[in-house]
Amino acid sequence: MRRLTAVLTITIALLGLGALPAVAGGPNNFVVSDATAAATGAATFDTNSRMVVGATGTDEVTSANVARAVAHDCTGCQAIAVAFQAVLVTSDADTVTPRNLAVATNERCTSCAAFAFAFQYVVSTGGPAHLSPGGDRGVAALRREVADDLATDLTPEELNARLTDVGHRFQALVDSEIVHGGGHPNDGRLREQEDRTPA
Repeated sequence: MRRLTAVLTITIALLGLGALPAVAGGPNNFVVSDATAAATGAATFDTNSRMVVGATGTDEVTSANVARAVAHDCTGCQAIAVAFQAVLVTSDADTVTPRNLAVATNERCTSCAAFAFAFQYVVSTGGPAHLSPGGDRGVAALRREVADDLATDLTPEELNARLTDVGHRFQALVDSEIVHGGGHPNDGRLREQEDRTPA
């Protein structure tokens, strides 16, 4: 049994927390993991991850990147949700208020574990832009790396460190592989991590 199944709830969240906007402008990325007892009564292990790069030309950018992991109503269940998002802002947006949120909870659960990780990078490109073919290949390689990490016997602290490193390399890859009409991307903003435990 993986060490992550210890009695533990970990929540990793980034700045910009709060209620998600009712109407979002720009791409969103939602990753949900739900672990509970199977029909046979056995504990389930649910692991989901997603890494995406999207562009938006809206005047109001409210893109949301959300990872939510819930282990509930069982014994020994494990839920892991991991979300990576890069948003290329191709317009001179009036408002840029992205949201990046990770929530992990155990509900009515014994010896369960929930882990959530979210990483969001928003960059203004000054015009139409997309990733180069090399950038697409690089993102695919990072996705495989994340999948490999999630399949290994890592502690929550080790997994958090690995995913944080992947996030920084994801940001660097996006910056280096943007193809657009003018200049290097400007106004890039990496949203710094902080730990947050639900009440």
